[in-house]
Amino acid sequence: MEDMEVESKATPMETLDIGDPDEGAEVSLTADGGLKKKILTKGEGSLRPEAGDEVTVHYTGTLLDGTKFDSSRDRDDPFVFTLKDGEDRLFILAFSLPISWKSHKDILGDGGVMKTELSKGTGWDKPRDRDEVLVKYTAKVSGQPDAAPFSASPPEGSEFVVQEGLEGMSGVGRTVKTMKEGERASLLIQPQYAYGEQGRDGLVPPNASVEVDLELVSWKKVEDVAGDGAVCKKILQSGRDWKTPNEELVSEGLDTAVMKMKKGEKAEVVIRPPYSYPEGHAGKKAQVPSNAVLKYNLELVDFVNAKESYEMDNDEKVAAGERLKEKGNKAYKESKLERAVRLYDQAMSCVSYDKNFPEGLRAKSGAIKKGVSLNLAAANLKLKDYREAIKNCDKALEVDPNNTKALYRRAQAFLAQGDTVEAEQDVKSALLLAPKDPDLLALQKKLRAVMKEEAQKQKSLYSKMFSKPLVSDAPQQPPATSVPENGTSAPENGVESDTLPPGTQPAPKGSVLLEEV
Repeated sequence: MEDMEVESKATPMETLDIGDPDEGAEVSLTADGGLKKKILTKGEGSLRPEAGDEVTVHYTGTLLDGTKFDSSRDRDDPFVFTLKDGEDRLFILAFSLPISWKSHKDILGDGGVMKTELSKGTGWDKPRDRDEVLVKYTAKVSGQPDAAPFSASPPEGSEFVVQEGLEGMSGVGRTVKTMKEGERASLLIQPQYAYGEQGRDGLVPPNASVEVDLELVSWKKVEDVAGDGAVCKKILQSGRDWKTPNEELVSEGLDTAVMKMKKGEKAEVVIRPPYSYPEGHAGKKAQVPSNAVLKYNLELVDFVNAKESYEMDNDEKVAAGERLKEKGNKAYKESKLERAVRLYDQAMSCVSYDKNFPEGLRAKSGAIKKGVSLNLAAANLKLKDYREAIKNCDKALEVDPNNTKALYRRAQAFLAQGDTVEAEQDVKSALLLAPKDPDLLALQKKLRAVMKEEAQKQKSLYSKMFSKPLVSDAPQQPPATSVPENGTSAPENGVESDTLPPGTQPAPKGSVLLEEV
């Protein structure tokens, strides 16, 4: 509540931001000075009425000589009105008024759901789409003030999932996302966000608006921990502290949920394929069918985190890198590519900085880095993350410059991006190392087809620009070549006749490019 004295000389045209003036201060509310305010008793809090809010004021109007000409206080009849953008409701020259108001919000911006705040909530957090809320409510058909509610919650309240709405009323779900715990509001919901043209079982007529008195008691947070809706965690009891487990310790989707829990937290976890058991599972107490949806009630009693890489000695880093790499390989073979990438990244972080490792350990860490980089590139390709695939192939080639897998996968990534020149260079380099590899030869054939198509497009473009085509219409036939078994003279398939680098042997017959490390 705030007491103030206002002097009005003209209708204000442009309002000013006056900040938070102190008690006794006199400030101009408009740029032309036509409306001034003097704070007699400063109010509390930071909230102020906004356009659309219903404002209730008491006022005493006087002329400049002190003559009282009107007073809502004398009548004990507050003045109630709704604020509108650009509308001036102040008609008196000077008055003193304590202000209160009810917040009116157009929730969806189309007038379909109007919310009037009846009592404020606490905290700052608000429910989200997947959360399960507990509300107390009554609902009745609008325009029938004496009619009994057609629906009401029991004394302890009713639960519903926010994105599903309350008893078919989507407008309630949309509104509850704007509320804080303990907040109570009155809703006017138009038919399209209530029961529409069909109505409801004789209780709500077709195309009827609905009035709902709604109180948000509490809610349970539901988190999509896998990012694809397959593993969801509903918090039943909040945990203590801020730490969560930092290493995947159990199988399938359960580890994904556990790694999001805090000590002392209780949660209900729902796991769907492919994070459950696609092939079924022989449990200790029951047989789990294939592709079943699983529900766990969990309590994280305690945990001891694995050491972070910076806490490990050199031997521990190599051991952790190898363990995480194997877990990543398992996830990759199960086509859980995002999980595989996450595990490979963890493995790489253990051995990235190995310059100070002893020679024996540095050789082991180098092997881990090469294997992880190659498998990351393979996962990146399947996820169509070609830029990351190229980066990881670069890392593998830093360890082993003649690695055909790295050259092959980088060429695939370049080709997918349309970088045919870079792809051709990598294919040529790889064929010098493995001239008969069928996967390399297939990639070279595909690359040539793409480059031929690009050349035809360029030819067509230039032929339209000039009267005569710049390129002969005669097809160009590459010279026939052959590759001896030792791979040292001019090989076939258009690969240049460079000899192999010193100490490098051609790859054996048959491809190994798709095998995992």
